[in-house]
Amino acid sequence: MRNFTSIFLVIFLLFIVGCTSQKEKELSSENSKKATVSYIETPDNISSLLVKNTCIACHDTNKHKVGPSFRNISSKNYSVEKIIKLIVRPNPKNWPSYPEMIPIDDLNQDDARNIAIWIKSLD
Repeated sequence: MRNFTSIFLVIFLLFIVGCTSQKEKELSSENSKKATVSYIETPDNISSLLVKNTCIACHDTNKHKVGPSFRNISSKNYSVEKIIKLIVRPNPKNWPSYPEMIPIDDLNQDDARNIAIWIKSLD
């Protein structure tokens, strides 16, 4: 009887470990799929504008830096015109949990429009 209990306990533990390991693999696979799907590459033409206008000093496409990510900005559903306006004359009320953004007065209007259209497209 004692051998039977020991064997049963070993089989039961192996079963539990096997199920847990399979579940972890499934979760890991799901998380990596989500991470792959949720990461967005910045096109080269936009990347060069972001570098030229020093946007990347405080912002990133996918993650929070000093300021919100471009994807986070996009999630606010601002119009292209509103995004341009907020780049040139930031309003701290829109992002109270971030440091106040410096106005970009000398931003070329075409650059501003292209950046804003791209940000809007991330939604």
